[in-house]
Amino acid sequence: MSGGFSRAGLVTSLVSMVWMVFGVVEPAGAAASVVTVLNSTVISSSGTTLSTGDSISLAVCFQGRVGRIGGADDDVKLVLNTRSTGISWDGSRVDGSGGVNSCMAFSYTVLTSDTSQTLFGPSSLTLANSATVTVTGYDVVTAASTPLSGSLCSAGACGGASVSLSVDVTAPTISTLSPLDGATEVLNTSNLVMTTSEATTPYLSVTSRSCAGGNTATVVAQRNHDIAVGDLIYPFQVGPSYDTGAGGNTYFRVTAVTGRNISYAVSCTNESSASTGGAIAPLKYLSIVEDVDSAKTISNIAISSNIATLTSSLHGFLIGDVVLVDGMTQKESNGAFVVIAADANTFSIDLTKAAASSASNVAGVTNLGSSAAAAGATGLRLIEAIPTLDNSRVAFSGASPFTTTINPTAILPGNTAMHVRLDSGAIRDGRALSFAGFGNATSWNFTTAAGSAIVADITSPTANGSYRSGGGTSPTIQVRFNQPVVVQGVPELLLNAGSGAVATYSSGSGTRTLTFTYAIGASDSTLTQSEQKLNVVRFNLPTGATMSGVTSSSPVPSSGSTGSLNLNKNIKIDNTAPTPQSLMPFPNAVGVQATQALNLIFAENMTVVAGKKIFINSLSGGVYETITLGTDSNVEVTQFEENSGAIVTISRAGKASTVDLITDPPTTYFVTYEAGAFADLAGNTTAALSSTTAWRFEASPDTVAPVFLPNQSDPINNMTNFVSNRNIELAFSEAVTTVATKTISLCTGDADCATPVETFTLPSDSVTASDGGLRIIIDPAANLTPSTTYFLLIDSGAFADGAGNPTASAVTAGQFQFTASLPPVAVIGGGGSSGGTTSGGSPSLNAQILGLPNNGVVASCGPPPLP
Repeated sequence: MSGGFSRAGLVTSLVSMVWMVFGVVEPAGAAASVVTVLNSTVISSSGTTLSTGDSISLAVCFQGRVGRIGGADDDVKLVLNTRSTGISWDGSRVDGSGGVNSCMAFSYTVLTSDTSQTLFGPSSLTLANSATVTVTGYDVVTAASTPLSGSLCSAGACGGASVSLSVDVTAPTISTLSPLDGATEVLNTSNLVMTTSEATTPYLSVTSRSCAGGNTATVVAQRNHDIAVGDLIYPFQVGPSYDTGAGGNTYFRVTAVTGRNISYAVSCTNESSASTGGAIAPLKYLSIVEDVDSAKTISNIAISSNIATLTSSLHGFLIGDVVLVDGMTQKESNGAFVVIAADANTFSIDLTKAAASSASNVAGVTNLGSSAAAAGATGLRLIEAIPTLDNSRVAFSGASPFTTTINPTAILPGNTAMHVRLDSGAIRDGRALSFAGFGNATSWNFTTAAGSAIVADITSPTANGSYRSGGGTSPTIQVRFNQPVVVQGVPELLLNAGSGAVATYSSGSGTRTLTFTYAIGASDSTLTQSEQKLNVVRFNLPTGATMSGVTSSSPVPSSGSTGSLNLNKNIKIDNTAPTPQSLMPFPNAVGVQATQALNLIFAENMTVVAGKKIFINSLSGGVYETITLGTDSNVEVTQFEENSGAIVTISRAGKASTVDLITDPPTTYFVTYEAGAFADLAGNTTAALSSTTAWRFEASPDTVAPVFLPNQSDPINNMTNFVSNRNIELAFSEAVTTVATKTISLCTGDADCATPVETFTLPSDSVTASDGGLRIIIDPAANLTPSTTYFLLIDSGAFADGAGNPTASAVTAGQFQFTASLPPVAVIGGGGSSGGTTSGGSPSLNAQILGLPNNGVVASCGPPPLP
């Protein structure tokens, strides 16, 4: 650890005599006693510099028994070269070389107001208010001031192992700064260097530790300190379960401070006080700030699930900014955090992610209803917040010249006026005396030289969704840099939507955020891109276009990485007219029932266009039935996740427009529909279907029983990793409904299923139909048990098709079984999974059409084309 710390402290065992400091009492007609000042506290030779809060016992010894006449005890004072007002005698006496009670005992505790001395010693013995000192066999001491000289040492005579004592109450100061305050043309890759008057460190040595209740650690600091309740600390080498990393956390919140005792919340092993080494460091920051940024007043705070929402009128913070919150009564809200949400007057931070971390590093906090913030609470946008204990960015020199070197992670913005702030208590000397810091904008200022602009973030105020040429929306793209960028001409952003897809500059010159507008081209599309999302590929500078600090080769965040457009937003470009991938009744199907529903299956999410018409035509001539979309609640659209597909179900049973198809004799029909009857999310509409053969089928008596399809269900038969919190979906060869009083049993163990996990008696609210009856969804009352094999028992005739044909055979043990597994820990990537379902969600299109296992993997071949 740079700067170091000492495990040794003051040793407080008393001895009779350590070292002598002489003074001569003026004679008054008899012999004058020699005065000897003794340090009565043995001090380790490695801790011979006393500082604030350290205490030692001193004895002023005479050659005979000592006493006082006149005045009061505290009228007798021992003046030290560290304290001109002296320390008062309390009347205590101890034995010395002059015999019993020959020494006056004094107690000295170093105060902040004392004067530092390299050689610590007494100056005089003073008397006031007619007080005199009697010494048996010697003259009475009456002088108002008796001069004393010499120095005090750690043990024994000064010399050998004994070392002269010193007193240090002077906090470290800064002698030089690099770059200098007021410097210009500073390279934006420069380190920041502070040279101090002495060696410094962020750490405070500790001497002992204890744990109570298994959740509260207490350490005893070697010196006085400025750590307070609510502060975050970083324990280092204090002991197992006491240190950083315990419970997965880096920092721990101080819960109590009593003198040098510091308690903090951590899961620890109970133990009484035990000697230890190590140190703790408070989480304090060196902050780099642009001069144009000023602290914004915070008026209100609310905390829910560790997210603090702070109210600050017109704060100007953006998502991704690092903001230093200060002055809050709720100390857990103070510190450097990344903004995770923002609007004009509020911004939100995650209180478990201290030090502007992207990962949780401190325990959660208690919820707080909306409350007024403390007067003076502020938020300040930072270029970077650097904890002084971060040895990857801060290095301390233990030898002269005593330097603190700061290596920012960020490349500083070029051609920018900025300043550095340092928290009070961020660094301290070996006596734990803290540097006062500088929290203003004037102590360390400099201006950087021109440098490359770095892209910090690319986002868009345009709502997530699908867009097309001519759809009325030209997406806006905002590029945020680490420094102001001046624009000449019309720069462009090249996009991943096609060879001619560009967004052109529209506003923001001279600021950190430039705005571009994307006029969608007729042939542009992102449907072949990663998750079909729009992304920025690079900058383009046509003739006459310039951007200060930016070239055509300046890097932009790569696809899917932090700061990229397609991670921040879900904008899709789609100019392709949708076409159905499959139709039901299937083309050339027979046995179609009189009121059977019509299903159209698409490869993307769809809507119906109200008022458009679908026609069922008789092959013998003329329109047999006209269905107007959006009326009589006749349409249901099942959307699949990630825009992967949709099933449009047009119900006919019980609808006013329905004309029963003629099934006897068998009759041939075909379906047509108007242009624009269906639209995708971008607003592209379907062409008219006018063919007499594309969707032709025969209505005739249906004598074929529906069939359960275990290998097209979800889970498929014998699946070994069915996520335990999902619903069970049964697939059938045709649309079915449940049959009253029949049962379905969810079982484990023996084939006879004597004690089912759950029994569903039909009809049941836990057994519902989807996709027009092609799938039956079973929703168990509780999640399945991971690593357990389940099977279903289904009564014969539990389901029937539209013609009343029941399922012919029962499902018995072994015909449909699967093993449950734990849910995945996390979903990687922006905006959810690439397919599959979540609990209560819809399966992927490929699982529906192809009968594939619904395991979150979308088949690359896609749904089958139209026949």
